Amino acid sequence: MILKKIYNHLSELALDNNEKDFLNFAKLKKEKCRDNVLLVVPNDYYYVCYNYLLSKEKLSKYNIYGYWPFSIHVKRQRLFENIHEIKSNIYFNLLKKKYFKLYQSVGLQKLWNLDKLKSLFISKSENDNMKNRADKLFKNIKNKKEVLNLHIDEIYCGDLIYDSYIRFRNKPTVDINDLFLKKLIYLSILSIKCFERLQNKYKFKYLFTTFATYIHYGLLVRVFLKKKVKIYSGATINQYNKKITNKDFVHVENFRKFQKIFSKLDNKKRKLKESKRMLDNIFFNKRKNLQFNDYMHVDPFKKNKIKLKKKFDGVVFLPNFFESQREWGKIIFSDFYEWITYTCNLINKYNLNIAIKPHPNTYHDNNETVNVVNELKLKYNNIEWIDPSISNHELFKNIKFGISVWGTVLWELAYFNVHPISAGEHPVCKYNIGSEPRTISQYKKILLSSKKLRVNKNISKKILEYCYMYYIYNNDAYKTSARKLNLIKMNFDKSSSLLKFMEKIKNYEKDI
Repeated sequence: MILKKIYNHLSELALDNNEKDFLNFAKLKKEKCRDNVLLVVPNDYYYVCYNYLLSKEKLSKYNIYGYWPFSIHVKRQRLFENIHEIKSNIYFNLLKKKYFKLYQSVGLQKLWNLDKLKSLFISKSENDNMKNRADKLFKNIKNKKEVLNLHIDEIYCGDLIYDSYIRFRNKPTVDINDLFLKKLIYLSILSIKCFERLQNKYKFKYLFTTFATYIHYGLLVRVFLKKKVKIYSGATINQYNKKITNKDFVHVENFRKFQKIFSKLDNKKRKLKESKRMLDNIFFNKRKNLQFNDYMHVDPFKKNKIKLKKKFDGVVFLPNFFESQREWGKIIFSDFYEWITYTCNLINKYNLNIAIKPHPNTYHDNNETVNVVNELKLKYNNIEWIDPSISNHELFKNIKFGISVWGTVLWELAYFNVHPISAGEHPVCKYNIGSEPRTISQYKKILLSSKKLRVNKNISKKILEYCYMYYIYNNDAYKTSARKLNLIKMNFDKSSSLLKFMEKIKNYEKDI
């Protein structure tokens, strides 16, 4: 098993036949141009293909440069921790060389990572000063709120540092005494200075990024926003690209504009019917081939024989504890782990008839997710824990309300006439479908009076409108043929996807 894993990793570092075929196919040659653009280029075949289209259709008159965003890697607390970090650095540097060849074929001229930018722009003495500055900031932190409030060189970065800690330390909450936190602060100081000097030298007109989360994406976005660069992010559920602004600096859909946009659309009834057909397929038919929640390993609405042993007033729906916590905006707790421990303590103290359901993906994700759930089960063993495989159809007909920080389950609950309670901003919060506490005290008050909760009227129409705007409506900031090719719906897990893409391009170009 170990040898096979090593072999698989090594094979990822060399170009295979499919990748070589793509290099021969693409060969986008660039003339020297006056203006520059910067692409964030991950190890992702989707973005190799998307950037081929972008380069060919939009960027023919620009010099294209790239940023390799992997400045930090998962750093678990374990034996020989530094050795694992060295191995990760070697692996990603070798992987970078391979992907540079792939991106070169779509027009990329240079590819930098943070280490390269550091060598170009930061002297040894300045780097020492940065480390000292990070040390002082780290030692002055008294609690987790102060981590969230961190600003560096007038760039707000506390949320990015906090979420990066959880994701790459693989711990469900921040330990303010952990030296890894100091490292993230240092990397943030370094990144901000490097990105500023990169922009000062190359004066990029545009930045095309994949995400705006974590310090390795988010800081680039925020520095370039400050420098007044035009920025676009990448694909989400049904959105191929989005313009990022100072007022909306996340990569996910701008849900705050959904109602205003829909109010100006024609044929609203037809659009709501289209949304209804989609939801009927999601909840009552096969959803395997639908562009909906493709991150799910199992269908939470697939009917099975698992039944509830008793009825509950409500159910807490656990999230993945290691995803970006503030992807949609603010949450009322510092992190998901604080939220669930606070909620469990409320359930115990006031003997609330509330059960907990782990996320259906729990046992398909990393071991740390499983460890958190097992820890919570042990600590709160007097609370009812529901099998994550149970169908939501079975759950929804037996509860009055459901609780989630910002999960998709919130609007699903409302659609089935179950009252949703959130604990942070989420993409349907502007539709007033349930309880939206803005403080912890409000959250507590709602849970303690939860027996009085009622489902709001006209919910189904609101949900249909939201789903149309989120899953069907074209929110793209600019046009590319990616949408016509249904690029999002392609599976890019393997290099064979490059061959399928080439075939699609050839057929598409024949037809136009």
